[in-house]
Amino acid sequence: MSRYNIKKFSLGYELLYLTADLFHRLYYRRFKVINRQKIPKNSPVIFAVNHQNALMDALAVLFAVYGQKVFMARADIFRKKWTARLLYFLKILPVYRIRDGFHSVDQNKEIFKEVISVLEHKRPFCILPEGNHLGEKRLRPLQKGAARMALLAEEANDFKLDLFIVPVGLDYSNYFSAGSDLLVIFGDPIAVASYHEQYIENPLLAISQLRDDLAGGLRKIMIDINRCEHYNTIYSAVEMYGPIELRRQNLRNTLVNSFRVKKQLSVDLLNHLGKNVTAFITLQPVVDSYHKKIIENGIKDWLVARKSINPASFFIESFITLLLLPVHLYGMILNYLPYGLPIYLARNIKDRHFLSSIRFVTGMLFFIAWYLILIIASFFFFDNIILNVIFIISLPLTGLFSFYYYRHLLKLRGKFRWIMLRKRSRAVYDGLIKMRNDIILKIEEML
Repeated sequence: MSRYNIKKFSLGYELLYLTADLFHRLYYRRFKVINRQKIPKNSPVIFAVNHQNALMDALAVLFAVYGQKVFMARADIFRKKWTARLLYFLKILPVYRIRDGFHSVDQNKEIFKEVISVLEHKRPFCILPEGNHLGEKRLRPLQKGAARMALLAEEANDFKLDLFIVPVGLDYSNYFSAGSDLLVIFGDPIAVASYHEQYIENPLLAISQLRDDLAGGLRKIMIDINRCEHYNTIYSAVEMYGPIELRRQNLRNTLVNSFRVKKQLSVDLLNHLGKNVTAFITLQPVVDSYHKKIIENGIKDWLVARKSINPASFFIESFITLLLLPVHLYGMILNYLPYGLPIYLARNIKDRHFLSSIRFVTGMLFFIAWYLILIIASFFFFDNIILNVIFIISLPLTGLFSFYYYRHLLKLRGKFRWIMLRKRSRAVYDGLIKMRNDIILKIEEML
């Protein structure tokens, strides 16, 4: 596929899309999308996504709403012909930056024409306006590209295109691991035509205004801890106090409830920071010391929050876990190779926020190839078609079971360590609980 056909429907892309969509949903423990109804119907749309987690951000919006969408990526990865053909097949256009050379930037004019053509054909276009990713829950300054392209598209159509920019907020529970949670929130659409008069009078001012309005729309639908010097302290406070606030409000621990509570907590703490910086300066070493202590003892914060583990319930839980061990071993034997290889291949990645992206892509490819091999092999081993069907169905089911069983084992090990810490070093055990209680009290004083 060439870039000139990128706006057209592709059957090959559709087959890949449906496969990757299924794998994407299995990759997360919980994947939730809210406010889809805000997306304008029968109008061209630009999705502007906040950028925290490399490729996973693009995949989040790609699979949040069904349909073939067009993206942009930096132009230097298009240099090889085979790579360019693959990227065009994946409906990705190049964007040139100043670092690519001033003459290269001129090529953006042709790319922008392709984007306008995509929008005129009502194919959704996606852009990550921060320009690069950062694994923190905050919005960084937006580039003007999204606003410029949107206004150029309207200008090319006499401001009758009826184009909207839809902000998309993402909230990850973990940037690096499979089995984490992801919430995708669509914000209020921005009608680009409403900037018509301002654009006629002063195009640069209109572009800046649209960019600022987009930033405001994104801040409404994401956790935006925008004080870098106190980011870790506020983030830790939000994560530690969030579950307490959920219980205080009698709310179920859903992705939506948790996001709304944590967003409000971050806003309240940032407001308090503006009034009393000293409180945060005092809190920061306490939080750092607490995190250092729990790491030293191989303990997670959720264990300290529980304070005590009932030995009887721990024994029952361990016994049930032991009974299910054969199912885990079966699933692990059949699925470990395609699961473990992506982790091994990504071991030397310097930017940790590419870990999940590389593991996702390579994992999907390895699982597809491995399952095809096992399915073909099963027809040589089993003469009975019913056994073949049972075996094929068991591959993904026991694979998922084995993955979450292993995660459960890690939690069980954490509970065991917490119980043993209480027996062997009661002073350390009580000290961790006291440190956490002191942090919670300081947070409550701020709130």
